[in-house]
Amino acid sequence: MQKLYLEHNRTIYKYIFYLVQDEQLAEDLMQDTFLKAYKNLHDFRR
Repeated sequence: MQKLYLEHNRTIYKYIFYLVQDEQLAEDLMQDTFLKAYKNLHDFRR
């Protein structure tokens, strides 16, 4: 999961920031995104 975060956090943050135009909200939403991904990692199928 750490590798996934390190590889994609900036891209996801930039995209979310583009949508919401608020730094703190973008940061919060990015964290929520990774938390949701982590909680559902067991359901991931390649």
